[in-house]
Amino acid sequence: MTFLEFTRRALLYNLLRPHLGEDVDSYFEWMRNGVFLEWVLRTRPARWLPPAFHSYDELLISSSDLSVRHISESAGAQLSPRWQWGDFNLLRMFHPLGRSGLLRDVLSIGPIPISGSIYSVKQINPAFGPSMRFVADLSNFDGSLMNITLGQSGQFLSPNYKDQFSAWYDGRGIPSYFSDAAQRPHVSHRLKLTPAPHP
Repeated sequence: MTFLEFTRRALLYNLLRPHLGEDVDSYFEWMRNGVFLEWVLRTRPARWLPPAFHSYDELLISSSDLSVRHISESAGAQLSPRWQWGDFNLLRMFHPLGRSGLLRDVLSIGPIPISGSIYSVKQINPAFGPSMRFVADLSNFDGSLMNITLGQSGQFLSPNYKDQFSAWYDGRGIPSYFSDAAQRPHVSHRLKLTPAPHP
């Protein structure tokens, strides 16, 4: 995945640099760059082949070589020589009060490696990911699964503040029962809200 992603970036750089010059970097986050790259690789139009290359095969080989250099420079001595995708794809979730200092370890999450990308089935990157997952079992709604990013409580002193994160991170669902009968064995407490009487 590391090699694939860095090669994609190098290919985009090689294609757009002759047209955009130094502004090419701003197009790495362009939301349509995947559509553009797919079109170029499928149709191989002569007008988009950079002058420095004689063929698209040569362009792809050069982009692969450039990606290997960039990975090696980015990895340095501190990262795994096996180019693990998680070394480059780190998740950070910051609580407004825990962006730095002592509260960061208590309130925030990361940096931790994450799998997936915006081009994979598991669509996620350090700035984008699902806020909730829900799998409905249409043959038995009590067999449905659901989980949210952190937990049911935004109150960091609550035991439910981060209690769903491990399931979200691993891509596991938490049973989501629909019927009263299925819910009853799993109820740990009830909160009853009673309207105040009118004066």
